[in-house]
Amino acid sequence: MGKGPRGFYLTPSEDVPERRTQNKRFIGQVMVLAAVARPRFDRQSNQHFDGKLGIWPFVTQVAAARSSKNRPAGTLETKCVNVDRAAYRDMLMKKLIPAIVAKWPRDTKRIRLQQDNASAHVAPGSFVLVGTIIRFLISGSPAWANYLVNLNFRMLSLHEVQLSDLGQI
Repeated sequence: MGKGPRGFYLTPSEDVPERRTQNKRFIGQVMVLAAVARPRFDRQSNQHFDGKLGIWPFVTQVAAARSSKNRPAGTLETKCVNVDRAAYRDMLMKKLIPAIVAKWPRDTKRIRLQQDNASAHVAPGSFVLVGTIIRFLISGSPAWANYLVNLNFRMLSLHEVQLSDLGQI
């Protein structure tokens, strides 16, 4: 999907990307969960951790109920999911935590899950979620038992507060 006719360069080994949309004025928007960490060097594995944990879209694959001129019935369509607290918690448990277990450097024993103040985000006092995360980490490997997991909201910076004040004048 893209906005209008834009050219791009491909290497000889790349295929032309398939770009389909009903109308170029109405391009779908998708909410994603992006997770990054500070890049660091892991002394135990002697490798550089780039800090990229992943980007996961809030979408689901649904079979089309009826046929249309664009596709037959039963074709899988990608649909957006409304992001509420349950969907966000599900994404944390099924996507983010396994990515942390797979990629996190073993030198660092502190994991801080920091999120902004959106209403769908899990409250920092959610001991149920933090306990579930810790149990999941320990079930993967007993070495995760001495890791410290914190869940907190990101505080607004002074620059963001000034910009929001300008909008209310």
